[in-house]
Amino acid sequence: MTRSRSFTLIEMLIALALIVAMVFILMPTASRIMSSTTAASDHNHRLAQIALVSDVLDRAMLTAVAQDAAGRSAFQGSETSLKLTTCGVSLSPREAGTPDDLQTIELVFSGDTLSLRENGGSREIILTGIEKGTFAYNTGEGWAESNDGASGLPGVVAVSIWLRPNELEPVADDAEPDAFEEQDEHEPDWRRVFAVFDPAGASESSQGGGV
Repeated sequence: MTRSRSFTLIEMLIALALIVAMVFILMPTASRIMSSTTAASDHNHRLAQIALVSDVLDRAMLTAVAQDAAGRSAFQGSETSLKLTTCGVSLSPREAGTPDDLQTIELVFSGDTLSLRENGGSREIILTGIEKGTFAYNTGEGWAESNDGASGLPGVVAVSIWLRPNELEPVADDAEPDAFEEQDEHEPDWRRVFAVFDPAGASESSQGGGV
């Protein structure tokens, strides 16, 4: 008759200790994998938001007008905000007496967000996680931080965006976490220069004749 062998208390404690050790060894790796996945998802989301911002500005610069329906300057730009009037068909209901073919668009960097307001409506946040955002304007005489449209539309508008570092993104052991803080300024994470189509300028060029 054979006797079944059972685990002793010492063997069970050793097995439990091995399991606990394996858990502690694997937990940091699992945490890094989850953090990397979350950071990648957040990064892709912000890229999609920036693509929307780029599309809005593309359409606005191609249809911008120098004056609104009342003959006032239709372009007001500062370092952190841009308000302009564009020519196009509105798909939303308009107030009585408002021209159907003129739309207003206002973009504002505030805090860590970029908001959009169309036709005087409510503000809609279209980009989050911003460390800093700026507009710059060039009329052919150099770059400026503001433009009131007094001398017509600027030739180009540059938009620069610095994204806030993702706190969940893992940092290499040999990296210096305060490297950017030691610099006065670092390059933006996204920058694009938009050409402003000026119908008046195009008309004057065409009337001037060719070479």
